[in-house]
Amino acid sequence: MQAILVEPVTSKFEKLQQTYAGVPEVSLVQAAIAHHDGEMTMYRVREAGRWVDDPWVS
Repeated sequence: MQAILVEPVTSKFEKLQQTYAGVPEVSLVQAAIAHHDGEMTMYRVREAGRWVDDPWVS
């Protein structure tokens, strides 16, 4: 079985790299998927303040 994991956020991508280091069946891609090429705004929840302890944020 093979897997491709896609993660655009650098901090989360680095965590995936640590988690899947040495797993040959997993390929990691730091990118976002959209309907067309180019840059666009991506929103995410800030991991600070009232959100810092909520597990769904990460």
